[in-house]
Amino acid sequence: MDFTTVDVADTKNGPIIFEVSAFGGFKGAKDGIGIDAAGLYADYALKELSQ
Repeated sequence: MDFTTVDVADTKNGPIIFEVSAFGGFKGAKDGIGIDAAGLYADYALKELSQ
């Protein structure tokens, strides 16, 4: 299981990517756009373990 985060800024010339993190943090995704990555990981792991 892995994930990454990508920081994108919306500029007058369109979106620009200014950072790609191979070790994305849960806090940035949660604070930035409301994605609970930690919760999604936990849900996935529990689902896989129950099969």
